Amino acid sequence: MATARLKTGETIEKPFEEMQQFVAENPELIEKQPSQMPRRRQYSKAAVAN
Repeated sequence: MATARLKTGETIEKPFEEMQQFVAENPELIEKQPSQMPRRRQYSKAAVAN
């Protein structure tokens, strides 16, 4: 399952494939913040490895 927070403050939960479809069709409804957090963590690991 995937969870997304809408700009309305509502949180929705859908199977991952449905969520990808929903985000693709309604990008303006989704708050972007949650998806950026894991990426930042990966960056620091890569920096440590180098």
